[in-house]
Amino acid sequence: MFHGYHLCRHHLWSLLIISIAGIHAGLSDARAQSDKSPAASSLPNLAPNDPVSDFISIRSPILKPPITISIASGVPGVVESVFVKEGDVVNAGDPLLKIRDDEARMALQQAMLAAEIAQLKSGRDVEIRLAEKSAEVAEQELNRALKANSLAPDTYPPNEIDRYRLVFERSKLEIERATLDQESSKLAAQLAQAEKAQALLRVERHTILAPVRGIIASIDRQTGEWNDANSKCLELVAVDQLRLEGFVDADEALLLTIGQAGQLRLTHPRGFFDAEGKISFISPQANPVNGLIRIFMDVDNRERKLRPGLPVTAKALRNAAKP
Repeated sequence: MFHGYHLCRHHLWSLLIISIAGIHAGLSDARAQSDKSPAASSLPNLAPNDPVSDFISIRSPILKPPITISIASGVPGVVESVFVKEGDVVNAGDPLLKIRDDEARMALQQAMLAAEIAQLKSGRDVEIRLAEKSAEVAEQELNRALKANSLAPDTYPPNEIDRYRLVFERSKLEIERATLDQESSKLAAQLAQAEKAQALLRVERHTILAPVRGIIASIDRQTGEWNDANSKCLELVAVDQLRLEGFVDADEALLLTIGQAGQLRLTHPRGFFDAEGKISFISPQANPVNGLIRIFMDVDNRERKLRPGLPVTAKALRNAAKP
């Protein structure tokens, strides 16, 4: 029995030595593996001349489009054509949608004819020339009667002389009236041209144009549907320039200046990249609860690497933001 006890004790010591050796070997392998692998870093790869201390962190940043336009037609009617689809990039002035304009075109045709008639009347001076000839004849008749009386008194009785004089004065008044009528015709022609331009504008308003460059975000009316004048028919989002809204500490806000160009280091699920930005707004008031100050930065997005609403992080360069 005593011999069996020694064998068991010897076996336990052997197992303990083997276990300690195994643990030591594992630790040695782990240490060797750790020495071969570089330490992981949670910070983005910064350039050697851009230490983290050069950045001002922007808290709770969010990208928004500075311009989101809900486009209404402005005129009621049936949608005749839709020239775009969702996701299309349009420039300012591009046609987006057309409302049926049959009645407006008929009114334009009438206005064009009325303008032509008024233009013809304004250039006509027949009445003036006729009045001038009548006045000339009346004056000659009056002068002949007066001359005859000077040579032979009472050749023309006084009432006849008065009648000649009245005809002459009336002829001169006819000249004034004809001149006034011509001036009125010219004003009527201008009025007709204005009505023609107004009718043309009503026709053009039936074609909705893009007010700015952007992307069609939604289309709420299709061909054949009725559209009210004030109802939204499309939504346009300008994305060539985005606005980053966030917060900075009050002491860091003193280093920022409106209009000062700087760099933004943005991160999104696909990786890191830099984008140019410009500070456009620094709130004059601090949040009384946390002391943070709200700021805006306009971000150049002509390469379309960013989209509104993407989760991003942003840091403004201190040296670029100083005045």
